Amino acid sequence: MEQQKVTDPQLTTRVRSIIEEQVSHPRTIAVNVESGTVTLGGPVLASELADLLAAIEAEPGVKGVLNHLEVHESVDEIPEQDGSETLTAEPAHHAISSAEDALAPAPGAEEGAFQPETI
Repeated sequence: MEQQKVTDPQLTTRVRSIIEEQVSHPRTIAVNVESGTVTLGGPVLASELADLLAAIEAEPGVKGVLNHLEVHESVDEIPEQDGSETLTAEPAHHAISSAEDALAPAPGAEEGAFQPETI
């Protein structure tokens, strides 16, 4: 059976849904999808990271995941988001092929370099 092509907006909606299900602070995570490559940014709990990345990678239409997430050990370290806006991540140029690879920072990434934009 032929699969239908998933558009970037459709994939963004699906990834947002996965984030809502997988993490305790979903509105603090920025998402951008470009040609099937998902870029993530913002704070996430270390205990939630691996399952989140695995769920996103398993989503049909996802070609790769770029991990720019800031990993925190405690919920006390995650800044509050008022919930009135959804963040988007700027795409990067290095694809990550597995959740294990995604645990490491992207090559050339500098601390504080991620700049989410609101939509």
